[in-house]
Amino acid sequence: MQIPIPSETSVLAFVLVLCRIGALMMIAPMLSSRSVPMRVKAIFAIVVSLIVMPMIDQPDNLASMEVGAIVVAMVKEILIGFAIGFAAAVVVFAWQIGGAILDLMTGFSFGGVVDPIYGNQSSLLQQLYAMLAGMIFVSVGGEQWLLAAIARSFEKFPIGNSVPYEDFAQLALTVVTTSFVVGLGVIAPIFIALLLTDIAFGLVARAAPQTQILQVEFPIKIVVGVSMLIVSLPLMVPLFVRTLNRMLGIAVGGG
Repeated sequence: MQIPIPSETSVLAFVLVLCRIGALMMIAPMLSSRSVPMRVKAIFAIVVSLIVMPMIDQPDNLASMEVGAIVVAMVKEILIGFAIGFAAAVVVFAWQIGGAILDLMTGFSFGGVVDPIYGNQSSLLQQLYAMLAGMIFVSVGGEQWLLAAIARSFEKFPIGNSVPYEDFAQLALTVVTTSFVVGLGVIAPIFIALLLTDIAFGLVARAAPQTQILQVEFPIKIVVGVSMLIVSLPLMVPLFVRTLNRMLGIAVGGG
């Protein structure tokens, strides 16, 4: 029994597919976590690439491409993979931005801890929101959304074809605005409650300057913040799902 030898076109097509999926693995939420061994990431990328290969159209001109053209094609595939992974990762980063804002308001920013998922230096609520976003991502099947987005990207941007760079510019612009809008939207109830608490303590300090406000302000703000966090938890999942769906849609050209 002879083992079928893949053609040069199939090998080049596999390399291009692996470039796109490997770039996705480097930046996508949870998949890029430091807790996932590099070997597992590599095996996962190769397996997904092998699964995707029969589903895509392989251009006939791949075998006749020069080395420079192949390198350019690989860079384009890496850019597409990065774009899809970054579109999903920015949703988690937006939650971290919201947590960082709350840390400043509650005073938790004075103590920094190390984020065990991404290895960054972060404060308490920033880390909490990052872990919440990661758990929601897994619970709603975010990894399946990424696989669906990467499969759709091969229909929208076939391998070997030119990449519409204006889509990347649109994605970058949307990422900047979405990061802050989603970050503020996630913490909006807690932000308003803490702001009203600050105003109330400010009025008390104004009316009774001799009162030691700082001794009671921080504990009360922590209680108010944690209480509002628990109350607002049911609102977080729909917001996360809508944002993730929108960002992946923009990344694969769906708008």
